[in-house]
Amino acid sequence: SIASPEFWQVAGPAGEGTMFVFPSDPQAKPEAKDAVAKIKAGGFTPEGFTLFSYAVVQAVAEGVKRAGSDDPAKVAEALKNGQPISTVVGDVIF
Repeated sequence: SIASPEFWQVAGPAGEGTMFVFPSDPQAKPEAKDAVAKIKAGGFTPEGFTLFSYAVVQAVAEGVKRAGSDDPAKVAEALKNGQPISTVVGDVIF
């Protein structure tokens, strides 16, 4: 991902002027506070896609809970009911 300091370490001056589309950094969201603290306590900075991936796992876990099963078709159906799912990037609805 170019949404991290490593981009500049690799690209150096050649990276100047690079433009890309990326959502705002969710680390500052109140919903992410606890997860960010836990991740940082483990020695990792949750930059780039980290919290978005975390939110996906939260959504799948909620789908399993709602479906009462880990069957992918049942989980997908349970998630498509229009009820919000609380995640570190905010509520999502399928």
